[in-house]
Amino acid sequence: MLVVDKSYANAKSGSLAALAGQYTILVPSAFIFEVFTTSKDNLKRELRHFPNFRGVHLPEILRTERRLGQPATQGKFPLLGINPDVLNDSWSLPDRLERVILEYRETALRPEIDFLKVVIAGKWIPGFTVTDYQAIRGSGDEFVALCGRLRDTQRIRAIAKELNFEHAERLTDQWLFFRYFQVNVLQALVLLRRYPNSKDDVSEMRLEHDSHDNEYLMLGLHARALATMDNSSKICKASMAFRFRLLEPNGLLIPNYPEANPEVDT
Repeated sequence: MLVVDKSYANAKSGSLAALAGQYTILVPSAFIFEVFTTSKDNLKRELRHFPNFRGVHLPEILRTERRLGQPATQGKFPLLGINPDVLNDSWSLPDRLERVILEYRETALRPEIDFLKVVIAGKWIPGFTVTDYQAIRGSGDEFVALCGRLRDTQRIRAIAKELNFEHAERLTDQWLFFRYFQVNVLQALVLLRRYPNSKDDVSEMRLEHDSHDNEYLMLGLHARALATMDNSSKICKASMAFRFRLLEPNGLLIPNYPEANPEVDT
């Protein structure tokens, strides 16, 4: 299985067929949302050569894990294809899909955006101490080392416990919730380094984009395989490839990306 993000679909659409011959292509709901709320030119570029794929709705998997108190087994994700009609200039978003996108924004995106707003305003990160916060503004090496602690199972369990997750002591990297806590807390660390002042003006659109990225990263970590062209190695960029390699050093990353090695943070 291989998760493909929007940046890869946009820049490398011609190579998607070859990847589909080697891997089952997975995309989260964020992909559908982003593609159908972008410009018509971008939509055509991203979908013209997009192969059949399995759609994964992460909120549903998380709800299942919470209800059952165990990692969700590999589900029967629906096989989907791109209707060629959407590439026509005359095509417009049908009412049904518009309602789905609106529901996704309110039920999936809104809680993630609100969490990130709390982090920025309150300078609070679950599972970390005030002493830990010093490394947020430290050197690149110090910051990467701090973020790397999110690979530790006990750290993730402490985060989950602080956030009142009832199955915290049972978490392992087999749970999607394990990846959920990893990804969201890593994003919180990145935001506090990027916006050190609580009065920093962070746009809603920026946080929405971050929340989309978190879905790709969460699913990519869970599958241990990700294709992305968001691959800057500078800490200040906190690219998708940088974060994936930081949290899953032995995972498959396309194109290849070296182990996280901080450059000048500018």
